[in-house]
Amino acid sequence: MEYIKTSIGIEQNLIINYDNTKLNFKIRFNDYFNEWFFDLYEFATDTLILAGIKIKLTYDIFKGLGLNLGELYLIDTINDGSDYNIKTDFGNRLKLARVYNA
Repeated sequence: MEYIKTSIGIEQNLIINYDNTKLNFKIRFNDYFNEWFFDLYEFATDTLILAGIKIKLTYDIFKGLGLNLGELYLIDTINDGSDYNIKTDFGNRLKLARVYNA
């Protein structure tokens, strides 16, 4: 498992390598739903691959999408049952982690 370095609590674009492909994860926060979402683009051509994917705690975000990109999770690194803030703890206490075999 590898943690993906993200900025803390802000919307951002992440460029992540998968084999010979770079993907751009455009991560945005939806205040109405109080959840993080991302749109996935092929980096070189800025071609949209998927839009509106919810980043859900402890759930394989890629499950059932047919992407062949391994697994992607949002993990509570403290995991002691204490409350967290989904928006401001993203990138700090709540980290993106991937399981991927290149």
